[in-house]
Amino acid sequence: MNDASTMSEPTCSWCERLCAETTPRRNRGKRSVVMNEVSPDELKCAVESQHGGTATLAQSVWVDEQFEGKPVWQGVVHVFDLAGHPDAKRAYAWSSHTIDGSTKRRFIAVLHMGPITGPVEAVRAATEQEGFKAIKGMVTIRPAVLGDYEDLCELWKILDEHHRLALPNLFRQPAGARRERSYVQTVIEGPDSVIMVAEAEDKQLLGFAMIFVRMQAETPTRAERRYAEVDDMVVRPAVRRAGLGRALIKATAEWSEERGLKTLELAVHDFNEGALSFYRSLGFSTVLRRLARPSQSSN
Repeated sequence: MNDASTMSEPTCSWCERLCAETTPRRNRGKRSVVMNEVSPDELKCAVESQHGGTATLAQSVWVDEQFEGKPVWQGVVHVFDLAGHPDAKRAYAWSSHTIDGSTKRRFIAVLHMGPITGPVEAVRAATEQEGFKAIKGMVTIRPAVLGDYEDLCELWKILDEHHRLALPNLFRQPAGARRERSYVQTVIEGPDSVIMVAEAEDKQLLGFAMIFVRMQAETPTRAERRYAEVDDMVVRPAVRRAGLGRALIKATAEWSEERGLKTLELAVHDFNEGALSFYRSLGFSTVLRRLARPSQSSN
């Protein structure tokens, strides 16, 4: 069961200058970022100063980025063709400031490369990176130890309930511990498994990803192969969209690559659209669809 960030942080930077407050007062107090319109020429300068090359405006696109039904960022993203850059042929730029009374405006320019394939992905990556920068000095990504058992079970409860409420015919509440201590110990101490955790400064676990080395045996029609599978992954709701999931996936990728594994796989239930979107933004793609239907027999 794996539902809850290739494996690299987005190429994103910005500069700031003072400006007058222009946000409508009705939006004050909401935790979202709203576009404050500036001229394309200013954004062209931002792209060129932050990333180099020569930028030419191609189009402007309205983006309404939401998380759990709440607006995170709304506004116009300007798409620029980029000439003279060694790695990217396109860039996305916009100007915004957080609605917290601040008068600082940010010019954000994100390159079209890796998982950044459009304006929506650019805004999502920049939002995640900004949130991660706010907490990354207080968060450590590390392998779990048995002393993390209670925190891990608390996180498993979040993950398990998410699935139980969506698929009550498949999942149920356990009578005892979320996972047996002996099982967790085996995973932590095993040579072919690991639980990567995101630990806050106060030692609370904010999320984890559990990975196993899998073996597909050779058959007459299939070649033998070894690969890594993310079996479970979850981040506490209060700190989602801050880059922790991205950091955990990056750590799992590094762990698997150190063991010579060339593929990182996972399974996601179809109802979990947020997780599907998250993993696709990191370069994962669908390789198998498992279908089911209720029995047609009458009992």
